[in-house]
Amino acid sequence: MDSFCIAFVCDQAFLGDNFYSNLIMLNDRKNAYLLKWTTKNYGYPWLKQIWAFGNEEIFMPMGNLLLHLSDYEDFIYVNETLLEYVKSGDWTPEDYAGMIDRNNLNNNLAPTYTVYQGHDDIRDSVKVDAARKSIGLPGFIHLRQFTKDFFKKNK
Repeated sequence: MDSFCIAFVCDQAFLGDNFYSNLIMLNDRKNAYLLKWTTKNYGYPWLKQIWAFGNEEIFMPMGNLLLHLSDYEDFIYVNETLLEYVKSGDWTPEDYAGMIDRNNLNNNLAPTYTVYQGHDDIRDSVKVDAARKSIGLPGFIHLRQFTKDFFKKNK
């Protein structure tokens, strides 16, 4: 848990007013290595193991960490390993889908699940719908209805 507390602090340390891209990339690489090492040696650090708050009540949203890992060489390993945890129900499909969509955005690819990029630029809704359902997310038509209902309630 201590290592992940440090990883989350470093993950957010140079954003906003303190933006410094070289340190951000260095920390992201270290965090990718930590996640890969932990997964190989102990399994994926899912919520029941590390909780949402670490030492000194440090908020540890694993989804944020995953979004930042989508740009590194360990992405393929993390992607394949995390998919197993999503399918077993030990990790949230939203976090996984966000990581994949962010990687797609960074590589100029169409979104796979429309979690990170939204659903305005979908080329093949049948393919997106099937991908979403395959990891336990609501289908595209259901998602659109949720969105419409949300905006009706919040006008």
